[in-house]
Amino acid sequence: MTLSDLRTLLDDLLKMDLDNVKADQTTGATAAASLSAQVNEAAMLLSKELWIYDPKVTWTGVASTKDYNLDSLTAFSKRLWRVSYVVVNEYPLYDCARTGYGLWSMDELDHTHPAWRTGSADTPRLAIQIGNKLLVYPSPTQAVIDAGNNYVAGYILQGALTHTTDDAKEFTDIPYHLHRAIGYLAASLASEPVASEGSAWTRIARYDQRMAAEIKELAYMNRNIASGNGTASWTRDRIRL
Repeated sequence: MTLSDLRTLLDDLLKMDLDNVKADQTTGATAAASLSAQVNEAAMLLSKELWIYDPKVTWTGVASTKDYNLDSLTAFSKRLWRVSYVVVNEYPLYDCARTGYGLWSMDELDHTHPAWRTGSADTPRLAIQIGNKLLVYPSPTQAVIDAGNNYVAGYILQGALTHTTDDAKEFTDIPYHLHRAIGYLAASLASEPVASEGSAWTRIARYDQRMAAEIKELAYMNRNIASGNGTASWTRDRIRL
């Protein structure tokens, strides 16, 4: 569904029995822009609930810079909220134990590289997520950046669509068959001033129980992608249930 379609769906849902407490209460273009903002917020929240995974988010490093904001669309091609591992010049970085690709902890970094804060730029050998930031050590040289093929694998947030300009575009990171859930979530969050995400997800089930179940199942599958438990493991788990 396009941004325009979802804006119409949200407007129709709110006309049933809900007051849109989050939107601008004027009419015309201002109100439509407010609906688009609500749809964008819901799409972002749904992408996080679904644990949408992308193994190839482009990372644009800066020479001699160690940390990067995961919300930055200058540093990354998509916003991330959880990193699985980092790829430098085509080669994934290992965790501290070198048992597989992954991240280090601050404790491991401090114990093994106590001078990391003042270390010189080189080819990054490890990565750490600290809240909403990604730290790489060593910081990259310009040669590493110029060589390209630098990526982050992790869980992303759906990017916003621009009101009017992107009216004909879709939220491509969210499966098409779940697009109506964006409208349902936006309507639920708009239903009361203090609506929580928890109550909003509950209300989605009232709109469409099957869709609510599909969201849970897809989230379960996606959460296990980074740990090596893909579709096959997910299917086996479901059969055991």
